[in-house]
Amino acid sequence: MNTDMKTTFHKIARLLAVPAAFLLASCSDWTDPESLGLHTPEIGEEYPEQYAAYLENLRSWKATAHQAVLATFDNSTAEPSSRAHHIASLPDSLDVVVLTAPQLPEWQQTEMEQTRRDKGTRFIYAVDHDGLRSDWEAAGGADAAEWTAYLAERMATAFDACEQYGYDGVLVRYNGKSTLHMTPEELAVYTAEQRAFIGPVTEWVDGSEPKLFLFGGDPTTLLDPKLLLKADYIVVDTSAATSVDELTFAVRSCMGPQVPAGRFVVTVPTVVRDDPDAVGYYGKEMALPLAAAWMTRPSADFTRAGLLVEGIERDFYNAGLIYKHAREAIATVNPSPKN
Repeated sequence: MNTDMKTTFHKIARLLAVPAAFLLASCSDWTDPESLGLHTPEIGEEYPEQYAAYLENLRSWKATAHQAVLATFDNSTAEPSSRAHHIASLPDSLDVVVLTAPQLPEWQQTEMEQTRRDKGTRFIYAVDHDGLRSDWEAAGGADAAEWTAYLAERMATAFDACEQYGYDGVLVRYNGKSTLHMTPEELAVYTAEQRAFIGPVTEWVDGSEPKLFLFGGDPTTLLDPKLLLKADYIVVDTSAATSVDELTFAVRSCMGPQVPAGRFVVTVPTVVRDDPDAVGYYGKEMALPLAAAWMTRPSADFTRAGLLVEGIERDFYNAGLIYKHAREAIATVNPSPKN
């Protein structure tokens, strides 16, 4: 590399507040997936050719087979007051972002579209069975038949936001029950409820290729597990885990003869500051780096297909680098071949 190019990368490193060595490790063709790590229009303006090459390589890399890193992002702030509220500030190398507020103001939709176009990041939202149940109970619901009718009504419009705002897909969360000890009457009620929720999901999936479809919950509780064959990922909720061993146990608890073993994603929360319950820790250690390291280990009976970082917005504020721990986790799961 010539002196002028090295000088350019040192300038970029200062603008991005990252070590120059981090960029220089991949500067020959800008293939390091987390080289820039944040939306900085001045970089594209001052070094348009290099930045365009970086974005092209980033999109190409995301199109290859690799372990995915996903994140949930609280986008409920209607009027942004800092960069922490902006989709454009999220780490470049995230594969999929789950937005918590499906209805988007115009500025968020614009940022989503630009981030998808520039960086190849895909955006989805969640259709959550438990969330719908909470809404119904908060409204005073109690009768099982009324709940099923309410569920069917809500599911009739649950996927409208996907087309309205241009999402890339949906995460469907459903925590079912074992039917092993149900009476015939209980089974009939449970079956009707599950069909009211899963039926519209199946209909949407069948008519929405190539949209992303993620199933979240215990897949063994589905009465008709054929839907899982159409899932891009099966997200196992491990947010309450207290060790990496529990990640393995949780995945194996969700395995079954009709559950694809090559699509499992585990979840890990970011740290909730000043939280007495110590969310985001395994014991006294931060959970995110440990879960990322778990992703790199082999398993004979299932594939560690991805890691979902819950509440990534909580990791924004760090000395020296925004989303510091999330970026380090991404680099652990998908290290640059040149690092």
